[in-house]
Amino acid sequence: MSTLKVNSIEANTGSEIDINSTLGTIPSIIISGVTTVAAGSAAAPSITPTGDSNTGIFFPSADTIAFGEGGAEALRIDSSGRVGIGTTSPTEKLYVEGGIKGTYFTSGLAGATASLTNGSSENIITFTSNNNYQLYIFSVRAVNNTSVSGVAFVYINGAANPIVNNISLSAGVSFTVSGTTLRVTCSTATDSFNWRAIRLADLN
Repeated sequence: MSTLKVNSIEANTGSEIDINSTLGTIPSIIISGVTTVAAGSAAAPSITPTGDSNTGIFFPSADTIAFGEGGAEALRIDSSGRVGIGTTSPTEKLYVEGGIKGTYFTSGLAGATASLTNGSSENIITFTSNNNYQLYIFSVRAVNNTSVSGVAFVYINGAANPIVNNISLSAGVSFTVSGTTLRVTCSTATDSFNWRAIRLADLN
């Protein structure tokens, strides 16, 4: 069992409380109350893991918390609850400075009653109420002719009806809608296409 020794306590002087353990390491510390730490910085966060003193949590200004990695700021949450990644001055709820990548679907969309399959010249997907108020971006490209491609935003309204806004379509590619069904077609002769779909947002 560890022996915890408190060498000195000086109240109201700002001095440290020097705590040593006969085993060298205190397995756990339980504190009931408020723990106050220094503000720290990106280069020297105030809360860090053992052996990695330039990675951790610091507090750059009032009501702001930030995370440092390798001596540089990686993310912060400002006093208005805005999250900034790659920026110290986020202006939106989520502000990312740089590129982002989302998970994409290649064989189906969650909630839909049918799936799209790579390598087919025509695919149909029927949306259900599980897809309501979701926003996707669809990208398709012909297998044998990469100049044949298309990109479109697809929004699913409250009645499971897809609404298509074409961004860029080359000849031979089309997105058409009938009720709750989206038809994606690549009409180039003897060719099929590969597709990707990324869900950008759930607006419920």
